[in-house]
Amino acid sequence: MWTGLGLRATHVLEVGGPEIFIKFRQLLYADDLLWVTLVTVIKVSILHFYIRIFRQPAFVRAAYIVMGLCGLFWIGAFFATALFCVPPQKLWYASTPGTCGSSSAFYSGCATSDLIIDVIVILLPMPVLWNLQMPMARKIALMAIFAIGFIIISITAVRIKFMNELDLSDATYNLAQIGIFSAIVPLLGIINANLPVMPPAFKKLFKSTMLDTKAPSKDISGDSLQLNDWNRRGGPHSRVRGGDFERLDEPETPLVNLSRTT
Repeated sequence: MWTGLGLRATHVLEVGGPEIFIKFRQLLYADDLLWVTLVTVIKVSILHFYIRIFRQPAFVRAAYIVMGLCGLFWIGAFFATALFCVPPQKLWYASTPGTCGSSSAFYSGCATSDLIIDVIVILLPMPVLWNLQMPMARKIALMAIFAIGFIIISITAVRIKFMNELDLSDATYNLAQIGIFSAIVPLLGIINANLPVMPPAFKKLFKSTMLDTKAPSKDISGDSLQLNDWNRRGGPHSRVRGGDFERLDEPETPLVNLSRTT
């Protein structure tokens, strides 16, 4: 549906008449409600992913606390949007009796709260990732994947700048740039939510183990792990060459030597 987004209000009025502005404001109202819900769901899905892969009790509690913050953000932003004008019809029918809030203050407050929660969500797993037992290069690469969300933070910061300078006297033109950034944020959020589970695909596509989170296994080929030689040496504390394995005593199940019969 064409509503003149990106065009000067005077041109939109000449082409579509006053009815276009009514449709524009109605769609803007619905879009704001959907945007708040979408970004909240993305944050909660990322936190749920954290809980599934990081099982430390302290971390799980912290993740649930941040989930609670996301829920509070959604409640506040959703109902602040829904009741920005009382009654809501006043938003698109200006002659309707009622009151409306400050657009710039509302948009800036909502975006700032969203930005703060984004920072918390991105930084939350960093201490856990840093303590993983893996080579430093892989550790840094994995942390970089989780930290790609800082791109979203940068875009949100730019979005706040435009919101602070918002002039609704020419809404169809001035909201175009904000609309672009508002569309990019949830799209990047979905990508960021899926990147941590993509290393196997990257490994297959780019033939690289840089993002592989598995600890490297030792080479078990060659003389050092010849099982026949290990069995022949016997003894409760005998080691194979290279010191990779050790035969230990098991009091409950004692080891016995079996002689080969012909």
